[in-house]
Amino acid sequence: MFFRKRPYLGIDLYFNDLVSIITDPEGFFRRVRLHNWRKPFYFFLQATLLLSIGTVALNLYGYGSTDLSSAYQSQIIAYRMTTRYLLPKFGNFAFVIEFFLIIFFSIVLLTILTLVFHIIFLILGGKGSIVDAWKAMCYGAGPCALGGFIPYLSLVVGFYSFFLQFYIAPRSLYRLKESRLLLLLSLLFAGLFIEIYMYGTTVGYP
Repeated sequence: MFFRKRPYLGIDLYFNDLVSIITDPEGFFRRVRLHNWRKPFYFFLQATLLLSIGTVALNLYGYGSTDLSSAYQSQIIAYRMTTRYLLPKFGNFAFVIEFFLIIFFSIVLLTILTLVFHIIFLILGGKGSIVDAWKAMCYGAGPCALGGFIPYLSLVVGFYSFFLQFYIAPRSLYRLKESRLLLLLSLLFAGLFIEIYMYGTTVGYP
């Protein structure tokens, strides 16, 4: 049955995996090669849930989601939609809606990024499946829950997640050459800084 206890649910399991990602990222991604899509997705949802709670709490007290206080792109998208369209109509209840918007946009961006970067990893000579790109994006986003809604700290966890998603994870899961990943990382960072400067977005994905 769907509601039976699952071995990959539980906040304690989330933090166990998160500790492994932080202390031994390469070993962690080697160990998850045989995982299906479900466990990384539940991990991602738990990270996003914690991030959304923290984001909405700070937004409610007047601290907006900007490029300096957001580890996810979806935080900024949801905040802008909330302040421009929802807050005038619904008052503070708009922040409850924002909570679900962050989760929704995170899943949408997660799916798009998985498809795009799976293709990029294959073009670079990687040998992996689309589930491996899914794992890279899901597990790589985990550290964003650790203050990814706090000004400046969000930049630190956002950059670390970025490094996990586009360097550590594909090196282990796609067995990509280090030189090619460094080139990809350089191009992504360059594009990211341009985007932040021009549009006020943030460092993390999704």
